Amino acid sequence: MKKKKFFITNEYAKSMFILERLNSNWIKKCKNYLKSIFKNKIKNSIVVDYAFGNGNWSVAFRDLGAKQVISIDDSQYNVDKFQDYIKRNNIKNIKIIKGDILDVRLDQKIDIFWIYGIFHHIQNISKFISNIKKSWRNSNSTALIYVYNKYSLRELIINFSRKFLKF
Repeated sequence: MKKKKFFITNEYAKSMFILERLNSNWIKKCKNYLKSIFKNKIKNSIVVDYAFGNGNWSVAFRDLGAKQVISIDDSQYNVDKFQDYIKRNNIKNIKIIKGDILDVRLDQKIDIFWIYGIFHHIQNISKFISNIKKSWRNSNSTALIYVYNKYSLRELIINFSRKFLKF
C-alpha cells in the first residue's frame, strides 16, 4: 500500500510541476499575500509549509524573515527539485522533509502552519489536526488551512480535466 501511495503521489506531483519552476514574480505575489494575512508575525517564526509543491510559499516565508521554514512534501520528485534549488541558491534556513504530515514527527515547536490547497487529500483529518496542535509553540501559533470549496469552479475544472488528462 505504501509503495502504491508513493507512486501515485510522485506521479501526480510530476504532472503538476514538471514544467514549473520557482518564479520570482509569483514569490513576490506570495509575499504580498502572506504579509496581508500575517502582518509582522512571520519575522523570526518557525513555519511549516506542508505539501510545498514547487516551494514558492516556503521561499516567500523565508524572504519575509522566518527564522526557519520546514517544507514537507510526500513527493520525492518535489523534494529533489526543491533541494536542488536550495543548494544552488545557498539557502540555509529552509529544511526539506520528505513525508506525510500524518507520519512526520517535528523536532521543534511551530509558530505557523501553512497548508495550502491539499486539505481534501488528507486521509485522516482528526489525526492531521491533532498533529498540528501537538506541534504548536503556544496559544499564539497559527494554522492556516486553505481549502477549496466543494463544487467550486476550481474543483469542477480540475475534475473535468482529469477525465481527459492522465498523469
